[in-house]
Amino acid sequence: MLRKMLAGLAMMAVVGCLGGTARASVAFYDNRAAFNAQGPIVENYGFEDFTGSVSYDPGSPWTSHGITYAATQNTIIAPTYVYGTGPEPDYLPLLFGNTSNFFASNYDSLIPGTIEYRDLGQYYMLGFDLAGVLNSDPVAVTVNTNQGSYTDTLTVTDVSVGMTFYGFVATGVDEYITDFTLNGTGGVSPALDNVTLGAVPEPSTYLLLCLSLGAVGYARRRMTKVTPK
Repeated sequence: MLRKMLAGLAMMAVVGCLGGTARASVAFYDNRAAFNAQGPIVENYGFEDFTGSVSYDPGSPWTSHGITYAATQNTIIAPTYVYGTGPEPDYLPLLFGNTSNFFASNYDSLIPGTIEYRDLGQYYMLGFDLAGVLNSDPVAVTVNTNQGSYTDTLTVTDVSVGMTFYGFVATGVDEYITDFTLNGTGGVSPALDNVTLGAVPEPSTYLLLCLSLGAVGYARRRMTKVTPK
């Protein structure tokens, strides 16, 4: 009986692995703990390795921790960065009010990002903390996968007030995230921080697992009961 059960389970595993159909689907999360529970987190990057007292331009495009950023001018803004308002030289120096480094586009409102290809398995989870720079205008987001596209408009606060977490998980069969864009609807760049990526093993890994289970089931099914003489 046990052998028959094992053989049946192994065959079900093979059918389940080989019989799935691809369908684009992206799940949305606004709670980081719930998002993190959806799979193994591979990257969680907060731009804190830039220790300058004001701002830093890493170049564009710029690849770091699994993502290539391609804003018009990629910029890392430190909490001590001072900007001015009014005519020079009598402008009023002000702080953005951020408590940690954040990423922004210096010249416009668009932040495009491309997810790196991984030989060890693709990224199917993308999350980040988001805010507005000197505004709380909504941010338009597009998340593309290898099977489809997800678009939404996200509510944010000014970075001086705090940041809001948003996460996206590709849930289709063999689906993974390829790229994203963030666009401040008020014409000013969003503030981006704590960018998180989660990866899933390559489909070939699952296939090998399924074939192994099938082989085990087949071998057990072929076993014959030996009766002592």
